[in-house]
Amino acid sequence: MTVNVQFRFRSGLPSMAFDNVRLRGSWDEQGRPSNGWTSHPMQRSRDEDGYDVFVARVPFPDGEIGEHFRWGIELDRPGIPDLWAIAAELDDEASSRRECSFHLQQGIGPQTYYLTWIGRLGANRVEKPNSSDGIRFSVWAPNARAISLVIADPAIGYVADDGTGTVATIGMRRTVDGFWSVETGEDDGLSDFDSMVGTPYMYRITRDDGSVAYRTDIWSLMQIGAGDFDPDGAVYHGSPGGIGRTAKLLGRLRSEAGRTSIRAGGCRRDVLG
Repeated sequence: MTVNVQFRFRSGLPSMAFDNVRLRGSWDEQGRPSNGWTSHPMQRSRDEDGYDVFVARVPFPDGEIGEHFRWGIELDRPGIPDLWAIAAELDDEASSRRECSFHLQQGIGPQTYYLTWIGRLGANRVEKPNSSDGIRFSVWAPNARAISLVIADPAIGYVADDGTGTVATIGMRRTVDGFWSVETGEDDGLSDFDSMVGTPYMYRITRDDGSVAYRTDIWSLMQIGAGDFDPDGAVYHGSPGGIGRTAKLLGRLRSEAGRTSIRAGGCRRDVLG
C-alpha cells in the first residue's frame, strides 16, 4: 500500500522565465527517508486563478506514515541553472532553513509552495471569455469558522464593530489550504471587475471561538483614510477623508494596472478530513 502525495509550486509571476522545474525531497526512490534528496520533474499546468502551477506526485510506502519529510523546488533560469526557488525561511525563529516540510499521513492533501501571493489573495480580476471580466476576493484564514465580504457605504468609509456602515454582506466559501473566496457568478452582489473599481470593502470574520471581528484587506492596493481620527470601533458618521491612518482602514478596489509589488508567499498544507 502507498500514500500518494501531490506537490505544487505556484510562482504567481506570469512573466517569469524559468524551466526544468524539479521537486526535491528528503526521501529515496522508494519514498523512504534519506539524507540524499531525490529529484522529480514537475509538470506545468494552470490553477484556478489562471496562473502557472507545476505539479508532481510521489508515492510513499504506508509504512512511513508519521515520518517527517522535507522538500523544496529547484529550477533553471536563463544563465542560472539549479536555482533554489524557496525564497523565504520557515516561519520559525529557531530555523534558518528555506524548505517546506510535512508529516506523512493517510488522506494527506496537496503540499503547495506559493512563491508570491500575487493573483491569489485580495481582489483580483477573473478573465471571462465573451463577457466582462469578473472579480474574485480571497483571504487566508485557516482557523475561521466563517468569513463574509463586507461592502461598505462609500459616503462613510468605515465599518464599526457592530456592523454600522455596511451596505452588503456576501458570504465566502472555504476552499483549500485555509483560503476563503467568492467571485462573480457566485453571488448577485458581485458585478464585473471594472464596475466595482472604487468600492470600499473589508472582511467580517467569525473566529474559532465564535467571536466576530472586522478586518481590512492587507492585500488591497488602495485604502481609505487621509485624516487623523480613529473611531476605534465606534459608529462613525463623518466622511472617509477624516479617518486616520491608525484606524481599521477599508480596502478600496482599484484597477490593477501598474501592479508591481511582490510579496513572499510560503508553504501551505491541506489535510483532508
